[in-house]
Amino acid sequence: MKVHQRRLFEERSSKYPAVMPVTPTILLAVLLLHLAPYKTAVQASAWNVSSCSSANQRCINRTYRTCETMCDENKTCEIRIGILLPTNTSYIVNMEKALENMQEAEEAARNMGLFPPNTIIKYYKYDDQCNQEYATLGALYSYTEACIHVMFGLICDYCLASAGRIVKFLGNYGTPLITPGGFVFDFTQQKISCTDEYYMILNSGMVDYRSLSEFFLFIMQKYGWASIALLYLKSNQNEVAGSESCYLLAKSVINELSQIERLAYLDGDLELNSVGYKEFLRERVGVRYGIISICGDYQNVREILIAAEEIGMMDKGEYIFFSFELYNNAPIPSQPWYDPSDTNERNQKAKKAYKSTFILTPSIEANYAEMNSTVDGDRGKIFLDGVYDGMMLYSNALNKLIKTDEDGYARPNQTIKGTDVVSTAFGMQFEGRRENITMNCNGLRVVEYALMQLNNSNMIHSVAYYQTRTKTVQYVKNITWVAGNAPSDIPTCGYDNSKCPSEVNIVLIVVCVTSGVALIILSTFLYRHYKLEAEIASMTWKIHWEDIVWLPNTRGRGSYHSTESLAKRLSIGTFQSEIEGLSLAGDRQIYVPIAFYKGIRVAVKKLQDNKIELNRSQLLELKVMKDLSNDHLVKFYGACLDSPHCCILTEYCPRGSLEDILENEKVKLDWLFRMSLIQDITRGMHYLHSSDIKSHGSLKSSNCVVDSRFTLKITDFGLHFLRSYAHDDFTDDENSYSYWQRQLWTAPELLRMDNPPKEGTQKGDVYSFAIIVHEIFTRQGVFYLGDSVHMTPKEIVDAVKNKPEGLLSQPLRPLIVSETCEEDVENIMKRCWAEDPADRPDFSVLKNTIRKLNKYELSFFFFSNKSTYFFSHIGTNSKP
Repeated sequence: MKVHQRRLFEERSSKYPAVMPVTPTILLAVLLLHLAPYKTAVQASAWNVSSCSSANQRCINRTYRTCETMCDENKTCEIRIGILLPTNTSYIVNMEKALENMQEAEEAARNMGLFPPNTIIKYYKYDDQCNQEYATLGALYSYTEACIHVMFGLICDYCLASAGRIVKFLGNYGTPLITPGGFVFDFTQQKISCTDEYYMILNSGMVDYRSLSEFFLFIMQKYGWASIALLYLKSNQNEVAGSESCYLLAKSVINELSQIERLAYLDGDLELNSVGYKEFLRERVGVRYGIISICGDYQNVREILIAAEEIGMMDKGEYIFFSFELYNNAPIPSQPWYDPSDTNERNQKAKKAYKSTFILTPSIEANYAEMNSTVDGDRGKIFLDGVYDGMMLYSNALNKLIKTDEDGYARPNQTIKGTDVVSTAFGMQFEGRRENITMNCNGLRVVEYALMQLNNSNMIHSVAYYQTRTKTVQYVKNITWVAGNAPSDIPTCGYDNSKCPSEVNIVLIVVCVTSGVALIILSTFLYRHYKLEAEIASMTWKIHWEDIVWLPNTRGRGSYHSTESLAKRLSIGTFQSEIEGLSLAGDRQIYVPIAFYKGIRVAVKKLQDNKIELNRSQLLELKVMKDLSNDHLVKFYGACLDSPHCCILTEYCPRGSLEDILENEKVKLDWLFRMSLIQDITRGMHYLHSSDIKSHGSLKSSNCVVDSRFTLKITDFGLHFLRSYAHDDFTDDENSYSYWQRQLWTAPELLRMDNPPKEGTQKGDVYSFAIIVHEIFTRQGVFYLGDSVHMTPKEIVDAVKNKPEGLLSQPLRPLIVSETCEEDVENIMKRCWAEDPADRPDFSVLKNTIRKLNKYELSFFFFSNKSTYFFSHIGTNSKP
């Protein structure tokens, strides 16, 4: 690689830190019990390895560059290879190790006579930092400046996705990309023409998640299992495939298991859930799932299994664990349960746990484990073997394509097309480092996987193999079950025997308990029913029009009382303070009519003069609204439904809406104040979601108002049957700007509904919360996409509504400017506006998370003196 190229990447590395996108997490689903889960036997098409179609399609017409010529007029061939890998040695396949293996393969190829004499091979190194932006830059620079003939590396899936989409356009006939990676489902899709997303990619590695998932699916089918808990630590095994390796593996497993008609599964993201392993196994897995898959580092998997043993999951053989191991990293490969640095007691627990555990792994790793060894003493060396074998694949392809004369020298002026290299690689058979290798007609390596378990000597051995070429499972040994036979996918008794009570006096106990419980339930029901009906009938929410005292300078019209009458109702001091309150800085514009009700200043929402008939459910909702009491919800005082004077009375918040504050350039919001606003929202929404109202449905910055003490309160929730009568300022004309702007806070799954519920959903409220947080930290208005992006609200809504395609595709979301918010806040926004509603946290989780991340430890003094704090941060002399 040229010196100036290396410096450019080093400068970019310091200026732009590596940030990997967070793909949306996996859909959470716990379904009902299943009947006849498989319609038909699971089918997987065998791989074709002969009579392959040619991948000779040219994707773009470019002006021919002389540097693309491989062999010149002097019969000298110069092969330029670009290597895109991280230099960080924490990755198994790093730049240093990969280059060593490629040079070893080069030497072997020369010894085998695969290259003509006078062949020069040059390597150009580009540090992709396991970051897709640097990978894209590296791919472009390797083409424009080094004029490479082939690209190697890109072990990290996100990097491979970025570079893999463009290599078909690099060079006159594309540039082949040979990778030991390409693990996720996307890279196993068809790639034989320009219309295919990852055309020109050849996978020389020994692992792909789709085949590993197919193996697991066949096992599920054999034993009729349809319920499973998937446990994974998404940042584990990243040394193999980069960011979120275990998450992407779990996603591929779900993709394959979706063939099960009545699949019920638990998404167990152990990093997202802050509880310990024991608590998670008790509370989430419990007695509902008997089949559990795990993806994680060796030590974490071992800890999970020990935790399962300690709570009793390994006692009766009702629970079976499957560990997905990309490579064996146990201290003693043949005894994964044994850790020399651990105590004898815990080793014995681990040994018992591994009796109920199966390991899915590449068969070559299984062979080394059975021999109690590792590959040349190097853990995970099979992935470096993929680099070596990729170089041998390319060398064999060139051997077939470079034309030579009778003396074996290359004929002059030869250009080797990238499409010809790919076509030649399809179906090729060649000698690799440790085995003879066959490529299928889609550029994938034919491999074998093993299913392992402990034998009677407490050593792991292979009991079944899965052939990717034939898509068949071969059972070579009898599987040993702790209970004597294969368990059900739903435990019979459970780890705590909660589903199998004692048989002593069972009939008498059941009769007595049932009778007692029934009596208590009946009594409680009758009492609560009587009490509820009495409260509904009392209609404490009902307000008489004559009790409303109007101020003369408000927009509301109707039966006004004079200020003299008002003064009689209020003390002089109270009246004077209420009138003066209207002239505060926060009251520069009054958006709603205000009045006094029982001496309290209230906001009035006028309703249309229609006769409103209420049914029982609506009366009940009015009662619930009246009973709500929280410092961060606008108080509902009641409603007057006496036509023609119909209105709703709520707490009046004189400081205006959050939208007003954010748009007011005089207001300076530092971290402390921003976090206080966010914390107020989470407290209010947590209370609202825990109440009988359940959800908001229209959470936005304009529906967050601020009272005189600068406490943020949430408004416009509930009573949707009354709000439909309101005199709204906005229009429902689909051609209007405001119609689409109001939907910028709406979650994508609600936008896709023809008739979304007016009350919305709790997960939809979490999405809206994320958009508000983004507003608070950017102060650029709702759904800010950057100064260079100009999209109308309708265009944004349409883009959000469209589902992203492919595992690595990203939905449209507001632009996060790293300078305006910290990484913890950025992560909260991304989790809250995740495409999959199940991936979004609840407000109970958000409430605790925001309280914990606040590094400034908001004090009680601050929350009690927000008003004073606020006025010290604006450029005016206003006083609270």
